[in-house]
Amino acid sequence: MKHGAELTTAVVDLITGLALIPFIVILLKKHRGPLTEKWTRLLAALSAAHIGGFIAHAFLWNQPAYDIYWIFLYAAMFFLLACVADLAFFKATGEKKGSAAKTAVFILLATMFVATAVSNFFIEKDILIFLVAAALVGLPSLAVIGWSGARSRTRGGVLVLVSLVPVIIGLPFMFLQTGELMKPFGIPFDHNGICHICLLISLVIIGFAALSDADAEEKAVALNR
Repeated sequence: MKHGAELTTAVVDLITGLALIPFIVILLKKHRGPLTEKWTRLLAALSAAHIGGFIAHAFLWNQPAYDIYWIFLYAAMFFLLACVADLAFFKATGEKKGSAAKTAVFILLATMFVATAVSNFFIEKDILIFLVAAALVGLPSLAVIGWSGARSRTRGGVLVLVSLVPVIIGLPFMFLQTGELMKPFGIPFDHNGICHICLLISLVIIGFAALSDADAEEKAVALNR
């Protein structure tokens, strides 16, 4: 059985992965404080996961190769969730606090990744466990990041909260598992393509949130010199 060749989703994934690279380059040129480093790692993981998604969706695969490739892609996706959680803990408690809770979250993600890798060979591209992990860890972590920033009235925190809107709109489409839903400008969009469009919008907003937080950290360091 052949898999892949979902070209709309593939193109959106590639655009998303490439769109995040300028944000990463700008962050790398800024002061390398802990907050900026965590944002840089998060955006790099996002970019890598989406470029990996492009490879999965753009080409036709035979079943064994497809199953093996998705294990590596799931590893990147779960690492991404770990980066989001790490940033959330830093925002909420600081660098040296919350280590036990953070370790527990990392163990949970590692366990769910192993379960996903095993089930991937028995259930065709079983993304359900990852979606549960995203709901349990990813969305609450983004909410914590946004809440922490909004509480301190930073622009980055407000932008993170705004970025949740397209995510909330897009995630239900992942569960539809239907065929073509719409065809604007003659381009067919299935449930997955629509979800990825929503994620693209959200992640560009996240990129600007990262730059805003990095600028704030850079200014705080300059004031303390």
